[in-house]
Amino acid sequence: MMKSINISTKVTLLIMTVSLVAIAAISFFSYDYHRKNTQDKFAATLGVIADNRAAYFNTFFERASTAIQVLQNSDAIKSGNNAASESGGADLTSLMGPPPGAGDTVLSSASTDHVLASALTKQKYLLGVEDIMVTSPTGAILASTDPTVSGNFIDPDGVTFDRAKNGIYFSSVLRDKKSKNYFTYAAGAVKDTSGVKQLVIVKLNLSIPYKVLKNYQGLGTTGEVILARQDPMSRKIALISPFKNDTTAAILLRDPVDKAVAAFAPLFEDKATVPEAEDYRGQRTLQTGRKIGNTNIALITKIDAEEAYGDSADMVSIFVYAGICVVALATLLAMMFARSITRPLYAMK
Repeated sequence: MMKSINISTKVTLLIMTVSLVAIAAISFFSYDYHRKNTQDKFAATLGVIADNRAAYFNTFFERASTAIQVLQNSDAIKSGNNAASESGGADLTSLMGPPPGAGDTVLSSASTDHVLASALTKQKYLLGVEDIMVTSPTGAILASTDPTVSGNFIDPDGVTFDRAKNGIYFSSVLRDKKSKNYFTYAAGAVKDTSGVKQLVIVKLNLSIPYKVLKNYQGLGTTGEVILARQDPMSRKIALISPFKNDTTAAILLRDPVDKAVAAFAPLFEDKATVPEAEDYRGQRTLQTGRKIGNTNIALITKIDAEEAYGDSADMVSIFVYAGICVVALATLLAMMFARSITRPLYAMK
């Protein structure tokens, strides 16, 4: 078959083939370089935003830890503890709650004097926390700045009381059914030589810090910042902050291998995230994350890959049209060149 094709056609086909291979190679390497460059650019942007937001939340939780430490060293709480111990603890009537009009601070123990009440009220505003509670190691409320709380405080996630006995612990994040506000608890123990005597529990309103997550500058149209928390017992992961496009979504625990959380699950083991993966919407995204110190919380910044690589699709179109033009021009020139070469050969015959 090749013998039936004249020399000029063979030369033309050869030049066309070389042109196509050259165009394909240049286009492939250019596209790959551009894609990697885009990924690096967005990775740097997401990293800066993640560092900035993570620093804010690190400070927020460090302040909460400091608040617990201040309360643990409070003479008023320690003296209240001694008074409660000497009187045999809280009686049943006192645990039922305060009388009407008792004010902002609830005194749940008949043995606790107004020094503790005054100290809790002052510290609540000085430390900038939502509420402060002092409970027994099993959750019996001895004093609280929340007038709606009395009796026994229910452990938020089943391990708060136990973990607080060994250090400062941040509970699972919850959402108020009425106000829709997110909140969590920080807890620590007041100890003496005989062991744990009381627990100090601080309620943290997350509405203000969560406003920082709504700053989408530098995140384009689809970018957002979210928080995730790993349950210390089940190891499951919950997305604990409002989503950009669905602020009413419930907090649900997800298995670590779930595609929605698998990419950043390594953060809880102090490992790096997968740079490109699916998010909770099933969309392909570029993402990075940071672990928040002294908590089971991680911060993730992300942007849809489609938006990040948006101009890559335009580059494909440019390469295709440019390739067609180059091949057409190469074919024309190849035909002219082939004729100029083969014409003397034919003349020699």
